[in-house]
Amino acid sequence: MLLLLFAPLCAATSTATFSARTLGTCGELKAEYQVSACCDAPLEQTMPERFVVCDWSKEDYILHGDRMECVAREPPQSALLWYDFEHGNCSVVNASATSLVFEINVDSAVLFTNAPYKKVLQPSEVAELSNMTHYDGQAVAVALHTEDGRTHLYVGTVRVLSDGKGELIGECIGAHTAGGEETFVSSGEFDCVLDELKNVSGASAVGFGKCFFSGDGHLNVEVDTARIFSGAGVVDHSTTDLGMFEGLNAGTYDESGDYEIFTISEANATHMSGTTYYSTRLETFTTDFAVGEAHVEECSFFVDARRGGGGGGRT
Repeated sequence: MLLLLFAPLCAATSTATFSARTLGTCGELKAEYQVSACCDAPLEQTMPERFVVCDWSKEDYILHGDRMECVAREPPQSALLWYDFEHGNCSVVNASATSLVFEINVDSAVLFTNAPYKKVLQPSEVAELSNMTHYDGQAVAVALHTEDGRTHLYVGTVRVLSDGKGELIGECIGAHTAGGEETFVSSGEFDCVLDELKNVSGASAVGFGKCFFSGDGHLNVEVDTARIFSGAGVVDHSTTDLGMFEGLNAGTYDESGDYEIFTISEANATHMSGTTYYSTRLETFTTDFAVGEAHVEECSFFVDARRGGGGGGRT
């Protein structure tokens, strides 16, 4: 038993293991340590903080969001939420400010899980992901890349039409302007990236910008356009600050055709940075086969859902 002695308290005891934390009032002390104590003045002192003891045979103690947690090495399937991040060719039939009728021929994909887990799949068979019924009723974001280097980003909910094509009903949030007027794609074949969010209680983020890869596993994204949207495909126009997603997982797809999956360490409305834990690029790290190289590319990004009583992604 560890005896805590500090003025102006009489005395307090606890059996926990401690590090350091600042407590401002006697009430905070009682709530934190579940002890009885008498106080006659504010504390404003640095007090011990309890360590969390994990089951080291099954768990790791890692950062999740803004706090440390015990996380299972092999979580149950019910705890894993998978996010689809696909690249391919989009055949657009017609498009407007609120609708996109299209189908996608997927040529590559990466699926990653929600934080704090870091499981990744890169399937070699992706034909199933070209079937638009896969996205029926789901919230998706589609980034269309035109030959002149512009990106048109659509966010909404997909419904499958009688001819098998999908109609994304929502809004175009990345249209570029020409002569002061918004321009939209009309029809044609486009290089594209599709991201999917399933659960309606989650808030995710999508966007595009310029990715700076350090060559030692770190990356920074200079955000051009970003939007936060719900699992119902509804865009939140009240903010573009990505700070709420710090500590969560995200993925990028760049012009070279590579994927990077990383954990966000810092984010705001104009920048996002993190540490890569999965990459299809040989030069992301220095290995026996290649030397890590720094470079810059245009990229699209998709962020793990920040959940409020629910989850995002595809189970």
